[in-house]
Amino acid sequence: YNNELLLHGLVLRVGIAYGFQVRVSVPNRAPTRSSNAFFLELGYDSSVTDVVSWGTRPSPRLQGGMIAAPPLRVIYDIRIFTLSNAAWATRNIIEFYFRTVSPMQQNDGLMIMGDTYARLMDLKCYPTSVPGADPWPKDFHCQSSTSPSDGTPMVMLSVTTMPIPPGTYGIRFSSATNPPAIMGRSATWTLGTYSNMHLYPRMQVLDQASTAPSARVRDQLRSAGLLSATSWEQAALLRDDRPLASNALTFYFTPSKRPDYPPSIATMMLALRGPMGFRFAENC
Repeated sequence: YNNELLLHGLVLRVGIAYGFQVRVSVPNRAPTRSSNAFFLELGYDSSVTDVVSWGTRPSPRLQGGMIAAPPLRVIYDIRIFTLSNAAWATRNIIEFYFRTVSPMQQNDGLMIMGDTYARLMDLKCYPTSVPGADPWPKDFHCQSSTSPSDGTPMVMLSVTTMPIPPGTYGIRFSSATNPPAIMGRSATWTLGTYSNMHLYPRMQVLDQASTAPSARVRDQLRSAGLLSATSWEQAALLRDDRPLASNALTFYFTPSKRPDYPPSIATMMLALRGPMGFRFAENC
């Protein structure tokens, strides 16, 4: 195997610390089908499976140890959440979660790029740090742009003065605008960290970029809203907007076309998500 190194004819003494250096090719991604570790074994022969043939030795392995592999300089654990996936949705909230390995100094930074299925999406500066994640510093430079050739979005977040240590971060764009039309598939976003961001596109890679999908942009409803009433009509609708009051809200909507649903399914689910703090009655 290419990931196995055998050194024959060694003579070792007990209690002496030994070391050796080897050249190795680093993979593009951390292994997922094996342990991310190096195994050092003395007197081990992988071709021998019969323990009895070793005489009095209890095992074909004399001594062994496990050494954790250093983390690859790759962006890990990317997750993308969006408040709305409707076309033309404005003031949308999009959150990017990711884990970095390399520290970022002045002029280093993070680059976020969308593919063709995210074209014409507008991620407005400046994003904020998501509560619960490692804090993203406030003194950074943000540049949001759209490719003039294909309309794909790109955001560059550059360090100004405060270094950014490795960690698990979450950044939130609170005034994003979705693409104006439905897309044939989910958009794929690419996140990576680079040095010399001010020399774009002649940058150097810090943590190799990774990709993750976001929610597919769907068509908007033809109409949707909350029924309003005059002050003397609100009592008939059980409307009471006072804090901590028991309220009744009347929603309306009109589908724009037949939903993309399997014909074998006779019914479908409707989801209504409200602001934090509102609680729906179990029996509505």
